[in-house]
Amino acid sequence: MRGMYDAPADLPNIVSFSIKISAIRTISCRNSLYMFKFLPKQRTERWLRPGGKAMAISASTPAKSKKMTVASVLKRIETEGIRWIDLQFVDVLGALQHITIPSTSLGAEEFKRGVGKLDGSSIKGFKEIHESDMVMDPDPSTFAILPWYDDAHKTARFFVDVYEGGSHERFTRDSRFMAQRAAQFAGDQGYDTTYWGPEIEFFVFDGIRLLPTPDAVRNPWSGAGYEIVSREAPWQDTNGKNFPIRFKEGYYPAPPVDSLQDYRNEACRVLIDSFGMTLDAHHHEVATAGQCEIDMRYDELVPMADNVVTYRYVMKMVAHKMG
Repeated sequence: MRGMYDAPADLPNIVSFSIKISAIRTISCRNSLYMFKFLPKQRTERWLRPGGKAMAISASTPAKSKKMTVASVLKRIETEGIRWIDLQFVDVLGALQHITIPSTSLGAEEFKRGVGKLDGSSIKGFKEIHESDMVMDPDPSTFAILPWYDDAHKTARFFVDVYEGGSHERFTRDSRFMAQRAAQFAGDQGYDTTYWGPEIEFFVFDGIRLLPTPDAVRNPWSGAGYEIVSREAPWQDTNGKNFPIRFKEGYYPAPPVDSLQDYRNEACRVLIDSFGMTLDAHHHEVATAGQCEIDMRYDELVPMADNVVTYRYVMKMVAHKMG
């Protein structure tokens, strides 16, 4: 059916993430976290990452964050024939949550007073049952048409700001609010703009096997363990069909040794075409068993935080669609 997301098949579908924040221009070096004051005509310079690795950065070429208005997204919802609206946010542990509403329920008024469909008592770290009513205000700048659905169920995504239900004050444990407050604090300290460049690395496994049996998890007398299943792993018996990567030799073998080239290509296509991200590169990382890296162009704090959530969502969805 036209419009259905059609990813290549026969690739792993278990994704595990790690994130490290890398340099733009140094102010503070602790925990590899960097910010700099924006200088409009700053020349391209070379700065050092932790460990002395040089990188060329130009302050004139950050990612271009989308600037969409309520009127423009409502127009696109109408002209694109969007049937459903997916309202997304994360809990205090960073897990992505969502609520889906009909597109006919979203108008200009909902962008002002919010969508009152959130039960905060069902979200980890949010609310008790007696104070559970919460409100979600969609952010028009985060509009994206999700590529996973056919035309009969065409769906658009918004990230939302979470508010208290009665007073409509910002919910202080909304992680997006924390990022907005951090950006405001940097501005109050005299930093016109701060740019952030997270370097996200993750593993894609073929499976996880419990050892010695699934019952071992429930039976303390039998012991418990697990085995990572990966076509790249040197411990995996593939009958000579695959090309194992030895420990610490995954940086950067070409296909067919790099078995995840097609997966990363597809994930990057979705990030660029569906979510408008600016990417710099993707490659296999140093570890065996499917370690990957996709590099996003640096951006301002809140848009970059949104991009990290989107990135993780897309990596998992593409792996799931590819089987």
